[in-house]
Amino acid sequence: MPRICIPYFQFVNEITDPISDTRKREDSLSADGKWRSFPKVPNLLQYVSSGTYYGRIKVNGKTIRESLETDVWSKAKQRLSDFQSKHQKNRGRFEAPFYKEAVELFKQDLAHDTTIKPQSKQYRLWCIKKLEKSWPELISLRLDQITEAGCKEWAAKMQKEIACHYYNNIIGTLKQIIQAGIKFHKEKTGEKLSNPAEEVKRTKILQKELQLPEPEQFIEMVANLRKASGGWGPRIGDLVEFLAYSGMRIASEALWVTWEDIDWQRKEIIVRGHPETGTKNSDIRRIPIISNMENLLERMRKKEKEEKGPILKISRCNEALKRVCTEMGINRLTHHDLRHLFATRCIESGVDIPTVSKWMGHKDGGVLALKTYGHLRNEHNGKTIRTKMSGWRWRSFCKTQYASDPACGGIENFLRCHLLVVALLDKAMELGCLDEVYDEGKFWEKRDLKALVPEIESWNGMIAAFAGQLKDVVGEEIEAPITEFSNFEQLELAGQKQLPPETAQLAKLIQQVIQKP
Repeated sequence: MPRICIPYFQFVNEITDPISDTRKREDSLSADGKWRSFPKVPNLLQYVSSGTYYGRIKVNGKTIRESLETDVWSKAKQRLSDFQSKHQKNRGRFEAPFYKEAVELFKQDLAHDTTIKPQSKQYRLWCIKKLEKSWPELISLRLDQITEAGCKEWAAKMQKEIACHYYNNIIGTLKQIIQAGIKFHKEKTGEKLSNPAEEVKRTKILQKELQLPEPEQFIEMVANLRKASGGWGPRIGDLVEFLAYSGMRIASEALWVTWEDIDWQRKEIIVRGHPETGTKNSDIRRIPIISNMENLLERMRKKEKEEKGPILKISRCNEALKRVCTEMGINRLTHHDLRHLFATRCIESGVDIPTVSKWMGHKDGGVLALKTYGHLRNEHNGKTIRTKMSGWRWRSFCKTQYASDPACGGIENFLRCHLLVVALLDKAMELGCLDEVYDEGKFWEKRDLKALVPEIESWNGMIAAFAGQLKDVVGEEIEAPITEFSNFEQLELAGQKQLPPETAQLAKLIQQVIQKP
């Protein structure tokens, strides 16, 4: 059979294919075979499976790799140049810390702050947990990725879910965390970041309406607690009565009172607080032992082998209080409500608010107590209140200074009012129904009309000047009757010469307290 020879023709495509072209460029493959690099173009990579080119660069110790979005060599080289220019600008520039890094910085500062008590530190940690639970995305964000709009959106949701006090403290915690990160970043780079949470406003604290048991209900409640709370009943009853008759804070004060703190001679209890951290404001104070408290202590005293160590044997009774309130059909009470109960009974019995404030360990001279219990003063002013609690005494006070308001007749009106009050007190002393009178102006003892007039003018001037200082640092929210006087500006000017320099420092301190998150 004849042989047929078919010639072999090799066709060569004159258009260079990408693979052969890249090989001519002395490429090299990664160990896993996925990436092709080019030694002569060191910042260029190619993903083998797709042919797509990538740019790669190291900035501040971190490798950045981005797609150049092309599989064409010439375009890749052109885009690589832009990629390098963009990232080389950031060399020497550090990225903002993550939120989680700022949290650790805040925790370190918190742990090393000796001015904050352990209980307050723990509260801040609880705030952090609530913050991160309600905003889980926050963990993965850098500080410069947290926006003001994002903070406000989160805060609006939070405000609907939790109590206003708790909300304000969580907002304050977030601001402090971000500020800790900002401080660290500035120290490291010199660059100052803004705090996106700064514009999130605190919410107004709504005044809680006090709904406390009447004296008869309280007696019934204590009897129920003692009988229907199992083996712990008597001790629960002791704790509830102790809190209601002393007004102490349970965790930082009442639980640490020992038998050695009972001054039987002066009929007072010395409140020292936690052995290491003291009371809430770090002051030691004394509170009177009223008859109900004295009876309670005498009963508890008989059960003790020796009068040493803590008086209270249990540290909480919330569950028992919840049960008894449900059974009696009254509003639920907490440990802190028993503190309110003490203050309420005091004021209803005629004790003035500054004194009650002092007994409760407030350091504001009665501002908070007036805000919380002021309505009780108005309701019971001038009345004798039957509390069914023995050992209380009636006392009251009268302020005639503001009768000197020019709109009411000025100094003449003040003298008329003041002298009428003095005449009334004289009659009360004559009848034997008044024990003592304290007059800060000393007119009661001296009866000197010539000294009284310049003294009231001096007091008006000093109060006007101090009110002016407060308005300067705090704003127009300050309320004082003296500011309504038609001659307020003249009084303020005259009083500035009489004010000691410490009042200006006090005004600034008040401003710092108000503005503190």
